[in-house]
Amino acid sequence: MRSFCLAVLLCLISGIRSAEINYNNATYSCSEIICDLSCKANTDLCKHIAIIGTIDETTKTFTPFKTAVILGKQFMITTVSSGFATDFNANVQMIYFPAQTNDGYLFLDRRISSTDAQLIPGDFDPHGWNDIMLIKLKTPHSNSGNSVDVAQDPEKKRPQAMARFEVARYGFVVTGSNGIVLKKDITTHSPEDCKKYFAYDETIFFDEDLMYCQSDEDAKQPPTAEQSKWLSGLPVFDTFTEKAFLVGLRSIQSSDPHRQGAFLVTKLKYHCEWIAYHDAEPCISKLFYYN
Repeated sequence: MRSFCLAVLLCLISGIRSAEINYNNATYSCSEIICDLSCKANTDLCKHIAIIGTIDETTKTFTPFKTAVILGKQFMITTVSSGFATDFNANVQMIYFPAQTNDGYLFLDRRISSTDAQLIPGDFDPHGWNDIMLIKLKTPHSNSGNSVDVAQDPEKKRPQAMARFEVARYGFVVTGSNGIVLKKDITTHSPEDCKKYFAYDETIFFDEDLMYCQSDEDAKQPPTAEQSKWLSGLPVFDTFTEKAFLVGLRSIQSSDPHRQGAFLVTKLKYHCEWIAYHDAEPCISKLFYYN
């Protein structure tokens, strides 16, 4: 049985649980919940998301592994808490699919050394909250339009932008139907409430400069085990007019049995210097003044 490891960018509409992807003129089915990711709230944002997994040519199936966000010319970004680095195998062929095309683009060939796909994790410490990881690819993205810029200080820029534009924040949440969907303007809890929601886990020190917290408020129950394995690393975007900027990554779920719907979002503005240090694209400081 021959399988390949690949990264796929999908723009999917919710509905039928089984999704289909195309690669090398062949169709592969995927029945995992992440392949039924719904971006109906703003379908353009899905083009920035890569879903990584394996193809089985015998059964014509795609089995997803993790997600990441396409960043800059040849990077992807995700979280340490997603477990990406734990199970990653760089000794196989990897590709990703740009949105709305059927063509896969190679970024790691199995005949080349595994160092061609470099994982750069933050020094993960709940008190320092470096829950971030860069994936540096061997070659630039084939379609630069799929990458997204990181906003340097979205909280500072939002009031200025809102005077001229409709500014919206989008993130991914769990719904009552057990799906994972993109939602506009998710309610953000106060720092005081966030400290309460995560006080149960003594390893997490809530710092409002580094993170904020939200809840899967439409879900009738906490995320299932199947949902939870896909949630960490999903992006948070700010949008205005036709522009989108990455402002955060969904992180750890609350372990408080009474607050299991609450989750942390890592603010990326804290990591702008770290991202630039590793030669990824610098954070955008004047995003809301672009024409």
